[in-house]
Amino acid sequence: MSKTFGDKHDFLGLNIRYEKGKEKFVMKKHIKKVIDLFIDDIMRDAVTPARSDLFDVPESELLEAKRAENFHSVTALLLFISRRCRLDI
Repeated sequence: MSKTFGDKHDFLGLNIRYEKGKEKFVMKKHIKKVIDLFIDDIMRDAVTPARSDLFDVPESELLEAKRAENFHSVTALLLFISRRCRLDI
């Protein structure tokens, strides 16, 4: 463990900056890791995140082991990011 002084700090991949009397939390490394880690292609645009069949639950097969492990890893990392900082989009 080390001490840091000043307006910039790094703690467990969380970059903390103090600017104009406010704290700013940035996790760019983790967000980039999620994008690189995800194995499926995301190549569509969406006007809205909700589709007309949002609450319909289709019958589907389980994910194969590699995709299931990837899904769980990406989801865990996104939960870690969402608990540590608020994303301004």
